[in-house]
Amino acid sequence: MGDRPNPIFLTATSSDETLEQEFEEESYRFFLEYRVARKNANLKDYIESLERAVISRALRELDGNQKAAARFLGLKYTTLNEKVKKHRIQIVKVAEADPLSGSDKNLRIREGNNQIT
Repeated sequence: MGDRPNPIFLTATSSDETLEQEFEEESYRFFLEYRVARKNANLKDYIESLERAVISRALRELDGNQKAAARFLGLKYTTLNEKVKKHRIQIVKVAEADPLSGSDKNLRIREGNNQIT
């Protein structure tokens, strides 16, 4: 990301205005990169992709617990469940951790036909 701060690591001491400006810059930059990578995809496509990615990541971080993910995302459980179905996100628990992946989590999140670990 160059010299720009990663929004994930912004400190709580940053002012709301600073956070908003940095978020706007990073969001726009990511959108431009997405458009190039997806051959001029539109804003709707980008938002759908972003929503799918955030939900998948929350589920992965919370070990597939949809109720906890809904609370974390500020959604009702039923709304999250609808979005999981819409994006065809599958929570697949495996018998044991995959030593080749470097992960100790016994969970795989699938988006449609794509597997995300």
